[in-house]
Amino acid sequence: MKKIAQEIINILKGELNIYREMLSVLESERTFLINFNVERIFEVSKKKETLAVQLKVLEETRRQILKTYADESGIDFKSLTLSIIAERLDNGLKSDIINLRDEIRSIVERCFELNRHNSYLIQNSLGLLQQSLSIFKDTLSDSGPYQKGVKITKKQRRNLISKKA
Repeated sequence: MKKIAQEIINILKGELNIYREMLSVLESERTFLINFNVERIFEVSKKKETLAVQLKVLEETRRQILKTYADESGIDFKSLTLSIIAERLDNGLKSDIINLRDEIRSIVERCFELNRHNSYLIQNSLGLLQQSLSIFKDTLSDSGPYQKGVKITKKQRRNLISKKA
């Protein structure tokens, strides 16, 4: 049991380090979104993908270890949690697992909030880009008042020339 617990602790430490790095990447992403640094935004996106793959590998390894433990202990794998494993350990390993679980949970919540905020910034940026493109499209369309051979109505003239001038 101690061997399995130590393997789980090592994996949790690895996950914690990756989540810490993800948090840092998300904070950088927020800054790049605010400053509209497109090149850096793409770099950060690639880094997030790499971290997600690393997390997936660690998570799969942890699942395999937990599955083995569940089979050996006669516990239903689907109901097996870190808390259940921790309860079966001595105080040192138990507190290590609980502390790592709590710290991971806290960082994941912060990552979720930052990601939500960054998504909001991205949506706002996309909205501004769509408006800008729409303005350019209307300005460059063939039926605009500045095209060759287009007749301007009296109403359009009133809108083009200020009476105050």
